[in-house]
Amino acid sequence: MEIGLKIKHLRTKNNYTLKQLAEKTGLSISFISDIENGRRNPSIDNLYKLSKALGVSVDILLKNQTGIPDDEANLIREAQELIKDPQIRAIARASRKLSFDKKDLLQKLAESMAEEAKKDASKNK
Repeated sequence: MEIGLKIKHLRTKNNYTLKQLAEKTGLSISFISDIENGRRNPSIDNLYKLSKALGVSVDILLKNQTGIPDDEANLIREAQELIKDPQIRAIARASRKLSFDKKDLLQKLAESMAEEAKKDASKNK
């Protein structure tokens, strides 16, 4: 499993935003985002900073096993693929301007749409 997925999983598990993790590590938000999305690889020094901030040892980040449930890891991979779509990127950019309450509502809407799609897919089998 990619190191970026592990870092993102641990960050969200610890309820850290990218900004909070950046403040804890001294790394930039964009750099951490790039690591999480597989666009950059951290140096050993940066791995140490990230592991310390996330409360795990460096070897946990480097091991192949993530501790992330397979279904969650698959969702993360699907989201990474999905964000490559220009329309999805436009929605993501626009959502940055929304208040927390509106983002929460948007997330609930997306989850509801996904549930409906699952129901439709199972009916069509």
